[in-house]
Amino acid sequence: MAIAMALLLAIGIGDARAADQATPGQAAAAAVRDDGIQTELPNAPPSPEPAGAPFSLSGSALNISLWIAILCAAAVLAYFIADILPRGGIARRSRWGTATDAADPLAPRGGEAVPAAADQLAQQGRFAEAIHALLLQGLSDVRKRLDLRFADSLTSREIVRRGGLPGGAQRALRDIVERVERAYFGTHPTGAEDYRTCREHYEALRQALREGARA
Repeated sequence: MAIAMALLLAIGIGDARAADQATPGQAAAAAVRDDGIQTELPNAPPSPEPAGAPFSLSGSALNISLWIAILCAAAVLAYFIADILPRGGIARRSRWGTATDAADPLAPRGGEAVPAAADQLAQQGRFAEAIHALLLQGLSDVRKRLDLRFADSLTSREIVRRGGLPGGAQRALRDIVERVERAYFGTHPTGAEDYRTCREHYEALRQALREGARA
């Protein structure tokens, strides 16, 4: 019996010494753990966004908006360029014409002055220049009467072939073109008879254009 009491006393003394040897931190942790005290905060809910926060676009959204604006501007520019440039060499003129042209494309201010000047050239014996002046005025009459615009690269023959002229106007203009070509590139000199013929073709051209406009 005395021996058992001695053993228990020795064990108690050992536990007390072990407790005395524990560090203060270990002792505090053990005390908190034994009492069931919570040592970690629970998962906190996400904080709500402040009301009235300004809307912001990401970088990719801004890039997309910028490209859309660029494409729209390019489409508008292409539309106006297509409306200005001739299509296939010949195109309709712009709607923005002067009031005088719209009222009478063959008004005396241009339609009669050039033939009168051509007559004067013919009287001076300058027949090649005279029929060339008639050709230029005839092309101007076609452009105004049919509301066409010619590309600078087109020749007179191409205009006759592709201009969509009425039958009588096309024949008259073609005859003038052929005589001008012979005058400048042929071996036969241009004379008074050539000019009279071109003058008749020019009047036939103007008459055909008037009839085509009324049709």
